[in-house]
Amino acid sequence: MQKYDFFNYELKITNYEGEKELVFPLSIVNSQLNCIFAAVNKKLKNMIRVALLTLFLGIGLVVPAFAQQKGSVEINTDSNVRRLLDTYAQLLLDYPGMEGFRIQIFFDSGNTSKQAAMNAKKRFETRFSEIETYISFEEPNYKVRVGNFRNRFEAERCLQKIVSSYPNAFVVPDFIDFPKITE
Repeated sequence: MQKYDFFNYELKITNYEGEKELVFPLSIVNSQLNCIFAAVNKKLKNMIRVALLTLFLGIGLVVPAFAQQKGSVEINTDSNVRRLLDTYAQLLLDYPGMEGFRIQIFFDSGNTSKQAAMNAKKRFETRFSEIETYISFEEPNYKVRVGNFRNRFEAERCLQKIVSSYPNAFVVPDFIDFPKITE
């Protein structure tokens, strides 16, 4: 049985008139699917799941028949798929992040809380420069949160590294930045 590297393929989506609409590697589609579902409502999630499941099942049945390591797949679709992809693109612009976790190291309210939060952020950045820091304000508290963790396990592991310097730090759910793509 021959193995197939599915993510070396590219996806070319055209309309029924044969006009080229989109071409992109399937690896990009796979890496962004979880990000879509974090930012859309339940009804739209189900629509996207059904459309993408249908799309990828079709690809899964066609791709092995070609038995080659690199190639392309051409799929003719109706305009609803194009609208769905446009909605996805707009969602990525509207919600440039995903649900995840951060570690809260500071919160305070009062007249000097903003300055205290900025000082706490600077102290943390001095000690742990490799971890992103964020200041947020939710009335009446200023908060300093650190990290962009996709799951609680990653956040808890980082918390163990900083707990000696910040004994009152704790993991909180938050809307985080997309992970950086490295090649």
